[in-house]
Amino acid sequence: MKKCDHCGAELQQDQTVCPACGQTVCEETAAEETAAETTEAPAEAAEAEDTAPEQGEAENVTCEEAPAQEEAAASAEQTPEAPAEPEKKKPPVWMWVVGALAVIAIVAAILIAGKKDTAQSPADAQEPAVTETEGESEETAEEQTPSDLVSYTATEEQLTDDVLALPIATCGGQVMTNRELAFYYWQQYYTFASNYSSYLSYLLDQTKGLDEQMYNETETWQQALLTGAADMFHSITALNLEADAAGFELSAEDQAELDALPENLNATASYYGMEDGTAYLQASFGPTATLEDYVAFARSNLRASRYMQKLVDELSFTDQEISDYYDENAETYAENRVTKVDKPMVDVRHILIIPAEQDENGEYTEQAWQEAEQKAEALLNEWKAGEATEASFAALANENSEDPGSNTNGGLYEDVYPGQMVDAFDAWCFDDARQPGDTGIVKTDYGYHIMYFVDRGEEVFWFETAKGDLLSEKSVEIEDALREKYPMETTFENAAIYDVLKESREAAIAEQQAEAQASEEASGEASEETSSETETDAAQQSTNN
Repeated sequence: MKKCDHCGAELQQDQTVCPACGQTVCEETAAEETAAETTEAPAEAAEAEDTAPEQGEAENVTCEEAPAQEEAAASAEQTPEAPAEPEKKKPPVWMWVVGALAVIAIVAAILIAGKKDTAQSPADAQEPAVTETEGESEETAEEQTPSDLVSYTATEEQLTDDVLALPIATCGGQVMTNRELAFYYWQQYYTFASNYSSYLSYLLDQTKGLDEQMYNETETWQQALLTGAADMFHSITALNLEADAAGFELSAEDQAELDALPENLNATASYYGMEDGTAYLQASFGPTATLEDYVAFARSNLRASRYMQKLVDELSFTDQEISDYYDENAETYAENRVTKVDKPMVDVRHILIIPAEQDENGEYTEQAWQEAEQKAEALLNEWKAGEATEASFAALANENSEDPGSNTNGGLYEDVYPGQMVDAFDAWCFDDARQPGDTGIVKTDYGYHIMYFVDRGEEVFWFETAKGDLLSEKSVEIEDALREKYPMETTFENAAIYDVLKESREAAIAEQQAEAQASEEASGEASEETSSETETDAAQQSTNN
């Protein structure tokens, strides 16, 4: 079972939005966790591209390709990969604004991990991509981009009350001052760092400040995150203003969650050896952070999310509208193996037996194929001779299956859709005559699969996919309309950002220096040993002569 990369909650494999925190699960992280869980054809899987989320907490902070691609490619020969998912559109804000409540669970871990990261030049890594905020004109985008390569870093002494009160962005009479900016800005960073934690050092040099390295040709990382913070403020504020006009309020359950936030912060702080929740907040967002301000920030996030969810829930589409939407995007769906086949998704279990030997060309030998088939038949007969239940099949799969994607969950694949699996596997699953409890043996390029049909559901994959994409598209339209209705003005020159990563950066530098010194000392010792050996050999040679 995969976990949310924001709050750590356990998710079902097909969930893309965490029910606990409301955030979108990072597609690349999910892909890494599920790459071994689909029996995809090797040739087609090799063509699938890893695609980073087009929008995280900072809408314009994305990653083109993960270095983890290389690891995935290395394992592709043995592990069937999942097919590429349909092209992702910009996720609506309601999927991510609630993250203020979840960020407390990840901040300390990121700060601690940052001290252990080794530095790596960004030049050696994949350069991050920049995505323009959808629904904005080029002029608006330029207006919201900090000018010149200046640093907005401020010391604690510089963060006076007057500086903290300076406006950074204004929307509908609501102002984001430097005091609020600390939360919006650092949440951008922490969410990004959480999404790309496994290869963050490829994207950022941990020994340099965010204002010292380029995000793109015109912006530093600090400026990109500042722009993202303002953009997040814009979306959240516009939603709250519209919620005000509609008389919308949070539920009692949501209010209870907010009321519990101080206690949760104290518990988190205690876990990491900090005095209290305020100390934790200040370590995470800077010395001016207060519990009161953070709760207000979290409430604004949560209310915006809930109101957007209400607007989304009010959307409805006819079956014909969904079908038309699929047809309009048929080429894209076809490229991603989302075929318009009106067959419901199925649940199936299997036990994979891989031939044991390969010839000099890397092909399984005929003898190996025969032995694999015999083993598969023997296991199926063993199961039939026993209880012959789904539970006993699952136990047999855990003991014998060589599919790393399913040999710990009883060989189970849920919600399998037409075209997802290799042809022979797919044909067996979607045989119209297939009934719950059916078994059989299927041969694919991977080996022999002992099949067990669990059941078929009611949802048709292409229909649900098109419906979800259409819903997302309309949600973005709602968001863009609200942002247009409530325009934002920015005053980036007033920005003052405390560097909460300074300690981690200094630790990374110290570690790097220590490693360099140790390497130099080891090299010197090796040189001395070589020199000593040379002198000994020379002396011995002289004696012999």
